[in-house]
Amino acid sequence: MTPKKPSTGRLLLAVHTATPYQGVALLEEGGLLGESLWLAGESGGLRRPYLPILAAEVEALLKRLSAQWREVAAIGLSHGPGSFTGVRSGLAFAKGLGFALGVPLVAVGTLEALACQVGEGLVVPLLDARGGELYWGLYRVVKGAVETIIPSQAATPEKICETLAACSEPVALTGEPLGWIPFAGFHRAPPDAWVLRPGSLGRLTWEGFRKGEGQPASQVQALYLRSPL
Repeated sequence: MTPKKPSTGRLLLAVHTATPYQGVALLEEGGLLGESLWLAGESGGLRRPYLPILAAEVEALLKRLSAQWREVAAIGLSHGPGSFTGVRSGLAFAKGLGFALGVPLVAVGTLEALACQVGEGLVVPLLDARGGELYWGLYRVVKGAVETIIPSQAATPEKICETLAACSEPVALTGEPLGWIPFAGFHRAPPDAWVLRPGSLGRLTWEGFRKGEGQPASQVQALYLRSPL
């Protein structure tokens, strides 16, 4: 199948490097044009540098979609929480592009982006925070919009279960930690929703861009939640 060529309208490049599964996506007003997803960092026995992979994947995506740098009007990114190295590398890359292209950045939380790909209702996205804790938050998703109920934070699985047990509505859990932490008694989203896809990040940041929420590259900061180990 020949990929759809971007129109001469404005494009958004989404960059996600906050978790071991990372990716980039290109979007326009009509939706997702294409995306790439890969495994980086030290997960799965791999030791692969972040920035060279990221730069090569962006170039390959633009070439595959016959897109030009001058067509990119904004850069969306997940600014954390997540891997310290991943968040730092993605933010540095996005800021560099923002300065070079003279375009704004639209930053959203990794957990919010993960929540928006599950569906309607209350969603609890989970990320590995190391040290026996998880990054988590509670969000309500309505027609693709994400409302924060409990903001991003780090806690033990036991503490998360204790908090969720008090919820009066059904809650769907998602995220890679579900592969090794059972969370018995709670509804889990389908496994294909546990890994954040760059296209999902792109759709959320596109909405922010459309609403005028873009910021100059110099103003965007990382959301680490805790100091690097």
